[in-house]
Amino acid sequence: MAARPAEVKTEGLLRGASALLAAAAALLVGLNTQTETVLLIRKKATVKDVQALWVLAVTAAAAAGYHLLQLFKCFWPSPGFASSSTRAART
Repeated sequence: MAARPAEVKTEGLLRGASALLAAAAALLVGLNTQTETVLLIRKKATVKDVQALWVLAVTAAAAAGYHLLQLFKCFWPSPGFASSSTRAART
């Protein structure tokens, strides 16, 4: 059974929002730095200093890529879809 156009549009909107939010999270975590001063010594911490933050940034970027691929899949017509609608029109 084929999906209705409204369902495809809603799924595309949700996938696009998910991809945008995951990409924003990856950028915020990946580009964030913090500077701390302890006894007149400044130490700058980045995402590569803490392994867990690096894993979080990579995971968020992978999630954004997955949602982007699913968004393209949502709007890209499959070859079987066109042929089935053509067959239905002929019968």
